[in-house]
Amino acid sequence: MPDSWYANGVLKHSRKAKGFGAAINSFLDGTIVFVDNLNDSGAGSLRTAMTTVGAKMIIPRVGGTLRWTAVPPDFTADTYLAGQVAPGGGLQLTPDTLYSGTLFNVPVSNVVVRGVRIRHNPAGTPGTGQTNFAVRVPANGVSFMDCSVAFSLDENVSIAKASGGAQTMLNVTVQDCLIAEGLSGHSTGATITGTSDESVPTRFYQDITNISIYRNLFVRNHQRNPLLCSGGVESINNFVHDWANQVGRTRFASTIDIISNYCQ
Repeated sequence: MPDSWYANGVLKHSRKAKGFGAAINSFLDGTIVFVDNLNDSGAGSLRTAMTTVGAKMIIPRVGGTLRWTAVPPDFTADTYLAGQVAPGGGLQLTPDTLYSGTLFNVPVSNVVVRGVRIRHNPAGTPGTGQTNFAVRVPANGVSFMDCSVAFSLDENVSIAKASGGAQTMLNVTVQDCLIAEGLSGHSTGATITGTSDESVPTRFYQDITNISIYRNLFVRNHQRNPLLCSGGVESINNFVHDWANQVGRTRFASTIDIISNYCQ
């Protein structure tokens, strides 16, 4: 059966989009913002495009490596970053100097990121926040598709609630991505986890739900390929190659569907 443009009657951002984060289309009511250079900031930069408030589609008209020279910006809501149309070899993001934070962070709703490469660096103590792509509360509706992430000292992909009180996160898809080469010391693929109050086991790892990890390639991450701890997550048709400590992991009161994954 061919892919449909609709999910439960709602227009998707791409005909091939799958999972809980497929039905995102609010950017269609906005403007087109062009990225015309690889500068960290200023007119025509990706930073300016990402921080522009309002619904928008970001179109790169330049390819190459963009090096963040300052703390990377968070996405604003109702954004489609169409990295798949970048010319030449496409668009790659990396820190200009040794940076130990998150390179792409989505704390808002209705965001699509497609066709970008994200490469971190070996800065700081392993496992202290050196994340390539992160989704945080109160995000509702995020799709990370056709991308690649590598060389993180913490999480290559992190869909997690570390704080935020009663805020929730839902409807997120990571699809058709390469998630690879987590660096030694904290070599991990992807983490999906909610609140972590172990004093209330029935509420442990809750407050995030409807997360789809679909048809990704996990390569040479020691563990967390992925880590699945939430009130509702599905891991479908993923391929895990050359893992070390653990293929994946889950804990406590999680609700998980693991379907047709392959580990080598």
